[in-house]
Amino acid sequence: MIGIEFREHHYTRRIVEGTVVFWPEEYFPKYRPRVAFAGELRLAGYVVTPQPALTDFLKACPIRFRPLLGGILSAQRGEFSLGLDARGEKLPSGRRSKTRRLVDLSFSWPHDDWGEPATGE
Repeated sequence: MIGIEFREHHYTRRIVEGTVVFWPEEYFPKYRPRVAFAGELRLAGYVVTPQPALTDFLKACPIRFRPLLGGILSAQRGEFSLGLDARGEKLPSGRRSKTRRLVDLSFSWPHDDWGEPATGE
C-alpha cells in the first residue's frame, strides 16, 4: 500500500470514499498500510505536510473543521465531506501526549447507491 486507500460501493463498484494515512501505526491496527502517504495532498490550495501536527494543520488549512469527539473533526461543503483523526503519541506512562498529530484524513462525495454499476472498461 502507498498510504492511501479507496472504498467502493458493493453494487455500483464505484469509488465512494477514500482515506489518506499519515500515521499507519495508529490507523486501524488490523488493516493498516505499511507506509505513510508520501505524495502531495492539497486541500483548497494548502499543501498538507508529512506527519502534520493538528494545531499547525488547523491554523494553516483554509478549510474549517469542526470538532466531533476527541481528536475527530469534520468539514462539509454541500455533499462533499472530509473527516480527520488526530492522536497524541504514546508516552512511556501509557498515556498519550496532549500534542496531537494527524493519523488520517478521509474524504467522500455524493454517490447514487442504485446507479448503473461500473463495467470495468
